Amino acid sequence: MTDKENNNTIRNLTGEYKKIEPDCREEVRAQLERMKKLCKERNILYEKQNDLKGQKWKIEKSLERSGMWGVAVAVPYFFVENEKWK
Repeated sequence: MTDKENNNTIRNLTGEYKKIEPDCREEVRAQLERMKKLCKERNILYEKQNDLKGQKWKIEKSLERSGMWGVAVAVPYFFVENEKWK
């Protein structure tokens, strides 16, 4: 291949690239926006989960202090066991 042929091939490839490049970039931008949205939703769910864990911890500590901890744990277990026998 001569230099002239090589340069023509390079120009042709560059032209093809310039035709498809904007669409490719737009697809990448759209994908990034979708990923940002998913990450934001994930973070919101993590925050809610942590809030629930904190509430659970507070309830458990409150029950321990009130002396109701054993009763609160035994009652649901009792109902679960009875459900198995039905």
